[in-house]
Amino acid sequence: MRPRTHHLTRRALGAVAAMSLVLAACGGGSDDASSDDAPVEADDETSSDADDAGDAEPSDAADDAADDDADDAPGDDAGDDAGGDIADISAATFEASEIGYRTVNLLDEPVDLYVITNGIREAFVVETGVAPGAVTEFASPPADSGRYLITTAGAGDPTCVVDCDHHIIEATTSFAPEGGSFRTVIVYPNPESGEPTSFETYEVPDASLQTGNALPLADASTTTIAVSALGVPDLDFGLNLSVEGTEGCFPNRADDARRIGGNQIVPFDTGDVGTFSIHGSEDRDCTGDPIGGPFEVQPGPGQRYHVMLTGTLSGLDATIVELVDGLPDTSADADPAAREEAIALVADAVVEDFPLAPDEATCLAGLIVDRIGADVLVVDGVLIELEDQPSEVVSLAEAALVESVDACGIDPSQFGA
Repeated sequence: MRPRTHHLTRRALGAVAAMSLVLAACGGGSDDASSDDAPVEADDETSSDADDAGDAEPSDAADDAADDDADDAPGDDAGDDAGGDIADISAATFEASEIGYRTVNLLDEPVDLYVITNGIREAFVVETGVAPGAVTEFASPPADSGRYLITTAGAGDPTCVVDCDHHIIEATTSFAPEGGSFRTVIVYPNPESGEPTSFETYEVPDASLQTGNALPLADASTTTIAVSALGVPDLDFGLNLSVEGTEGCFPNRADDARRIGGNQIVPFDTGDVGTFSIHGSEDRDCTGDPIGGPFEVQPGPGQRYHVMLTGTLSGLDATIVELVDGLPDTSADADPAAREEAIALVADAVVEDFPLAPDEATCLAGLIVDRIGADVLVVDGVLIELEDQPSEVVSLAEAALVESVDACGIDPSQFGA
């Protein structure tokens, strides 16, 4: 059946605005995610655990990483100094958890990573000598309450259970299932003692989870920058953020009085702008010189970054991590026949507006259908009027349009941008 409107993309998606983001995603921004470090792309595997992280109750969460084999986890650098004859994770035969963990090392010393079985403790090396400032790939511990362990480098004895001062965090996959499948553990110096400590974050938590460990969910209409300052030991008062092209200090997502500092993770929705700076606590209108930045991320609908400030107030740096895709994917829940019908209808609409090859149109249509859902797009066999839908639905379609440039190999000029 023919769609009721063939202006699905040009009229309803706001193609001109969307394609400005496409062009940015294809090179309109900087390749560097910070002054020193490019964003680290998330791996398919994840798994994490919880720890006492300052004032918030840390917790771990993992993603659909069980589909990926534990052999894909990092661990090439495993050596005897990490614990003698301990096997590398690539040699493990355990069933991997669906929860994946990665580590961000904000210490000034390296750390070692292991996964450990529950009950009779058997350890496997994930990676040793993780350098200061490094961000690892995701790795999944064993299923059934497996552990993800971070220790001081070269300490060995990962299966220790008593007087384990070399253990920085031992996260368990059974902790906080609502935290999701992708978890990141930040190790940093305790601001009072200087000893290594940790804070665990949930990258794609359940929307109902109310905890300081939960990172902000993706918004398909904007770029989201979540900022924390665990790595700034001399920070007594909150910092402010300014965004390029906007006067004054930029409001956070909730438009409340929260400022950057401590173990708070403060989200900012910056639209299609990816350049920002950090200002001191006394610079409440952000008119003075910044004390950090400008930093850059690649903007785009649904893009999320965790900006972890480091250094001192006389000169801030940042480790910036690109978060895993938190936008919805309905393909796993869709009826296969309904999904195929929706893809055919959307592809038919797409080619009437844009000069795409059939395979490009089908690929783009698949992205749109999987973001929004076949049951939303097609009613009684007829394609809906997308412009009549809520803005969040249109934003999901815009996100799919941007994603299609890389996912489907579509030249942005074919959209008339």
